[in-house]
Amino acid sequence: MTNTIVFYYPSKIVGGAEFLFIRLARFLAEDLNNTIYYVDYRDGFARKELVETNVKFLDYSDEVKTSIDLEGTLVTPLSNFYRITDFLDIKSDHLKMMFWCLHPYNIIHVLPIGGKLERFSMKLIKFMLKYLYSKNYTVFKNILTEFNHFNSINFMDCMNLNFNESVFDINFNKLYLPIFTTTKNREAGSALVNEHEINIAVLGRLSKDKVYPIINVLDNVYSENLGKKVNFHIIGEGDFKYLIDENKYKDKVNIIWAGTMIHDELSDYLTTKADILFAMGTSALDGASLAVPTILLDLSTVKMENTKFKWIFESLDFCVGFKYPEYSKMNKTLFRDIVQAIYRHNEKSSLSLKCLDYFNANHSLEFVAQKFQERLLMNHLDYARYKKIKSTHKSIEKHCNIILKCIFSLTKTPRKRK
Repeated sequence: MTNTIVFYYPSKIVGGAEFLFIRLARFLAEDLNNTIYYVDYRDGFARKELVETNVKFLDYSDEVKTSIDLEGTLVTPLSNFYRITDFLDIKSDHLKMMFWCLHPYNIIHVLPIGGKLERFSMKLIKFMLKYLYSKNYTVFKNILTEFNHFNSINFMDCMNLNFNESVFDINFNKLYLPIFTTTKNREAGSALVNEHEINIAVLGRLSKDKVYPIINVLDNVYSENLGKKVNFHIIGEGDFKYLIDENKYKDKVNIIWAGTMIHDELSDYLTTKADILFAMGTSALDGASLAVPTILLDLSTVKMENTKFKWIFESLDFCVGFKYPEYSKMNKTLFRDIVQAIYRHNEKSSLSLKCLDYFNANHSLEFVAQKFQERLLMNHLDYARYKKIKSTHKSIEKHCNIILKCIFSLTKTPRKRK
């Protein structure tokens, strides 16, 4: 029986979520029993990456809704659970709706200036949602509860699930659909990059939730007397690059701005330039899949003071990044102990193998593709039910509470230096 799957994630940037959808679409399209569609811009990143595959494209633009007259399953991030009809004109009541939570804030991002809530603790986020976004909070909670009844909501890991359970007081079905990356045809060697230097890399887009964790690693490097020249490789670009003050560290740390890399270029760089990788999400999996000793970065939109970290193989329930500060107590290993394990105790080879084994058991493409097929069969939310559920609840308010505006104005992200 043919499986028709429509991926909705139009984007023009290079990011972990983009690669997730692209790689899964490519893999599924290799099976001729599947018919795979992808909604993307004419100049979108996915369209460029999948040009020589069996994936069919549906054109997307910011001005016009994309028409979809298909039966099968539409797959999209959970951030679109309420607003998907703002972007798509769905013709068939039989098209199933499947949502994938790829970020703990997927839901609150839908709220008017909801992204600004990220800087607060989980308890404070819940308080502000319940009492300052009260109408929207109730609408979202009720709709999500009903969607959950039809097994349409999948979580990439326990942190995404636990955060949204706590914030919305919903007992979600524990439907995990972990993220993945492709298995590489090479592995990092057991030898150090340079016996006379320390080579630490961080990988990821320099966005507002990832730049502070990177700065925190830099602070740890700077505060330790490591006894060798330290090369700190920053692989990635982003709008919040300006927050990294290179002059602050220059007397002890040689920061190397490597820029954005993908595919073989990234694999070559990580396996030849880095003895330790700090990353989160797909970026962490890219390192582990290459047998690079990989440490998980915590997720934060505020300045951090964190000296303990977690090896990727110490994770649980598929989590490849934990929210700071709520989950930081789970971190076990001091930064200095991580460095000493590699450079003093010669454990690079054994730690590399542990990272690779964790990846193969939990985040390989083949493993996740099998999980994906299972989730498709479990999902019973079709478009007819979707419309009925939404119509029985009030529309959300598209303006922000005045009290929240005042709070946000007092807690602004530092401005870019001119």
